[in-house]
Amino acid sequence: MKALVLGLFGLMLLPGAASAQARGGHIDAQYTDIDFDQCTTIESDDMGGTFACPGYKGYPVVIGEGDLRMFVSFGIKPTEERAMQQTLGPFNHLGTKIEWRIESDDENFQPRATIIRWFTAGDNGEDKGQVLVVTQLKTGATCQIALIDALAVKNANEKARQIADAKAGSFDCANEPEIIQPFRAF
Repeated sequence: MKALVLGLFGLMLLPGAASAQARGGHIDAQYTDIDFDQCTTIESDDMGGTFACPGYKGYPVVIGEGDLRMFVSFGIKPTEERAMQQTLGPFNHLGTKIEWRIESDDENFQPRATIIRWFTAGDNGEDKGQVLVVTQLKTGATCQIALIDALAVKNANEKARQIADAKAGSFDCANEPEIIQPFRAF
């Protein structure tokens, strides 16, 4: 599987990605759809699957599903990133949009973080909670950095953006994601 993912993404480089490392640009939001009809199946079996999906300006996105839980990772080697092993405890599924937090200047852009709404299931299997998952995008350190209960936290979307803009790029993926209180999504 890793060889296939590397084959799919190994040549996908972002314009100006190397020179965009220097901070000094501004942060913009861009949005892409999560549309499995646009994804390529990497592998699948009776328990789930792994899919390569289009991201912002070709930025690689890999979505996994197993045991009724989703996993999302990004970048050139997404299956090797910690994000590919991170999910939420209860059964869950993804919303339909990815918000990309993009650092850019006049010539370059670099995705720094994403925000995705995940829906968690209650005891009866119906949607119960909504969690905004903030993921840092950094080669070798792509991981979830914050979980925000979208129904309990006032201005949850704005809080997610603030965390993404302030912490993405410097979060230590050895740590667990920050859980913003109040948190009642599961």
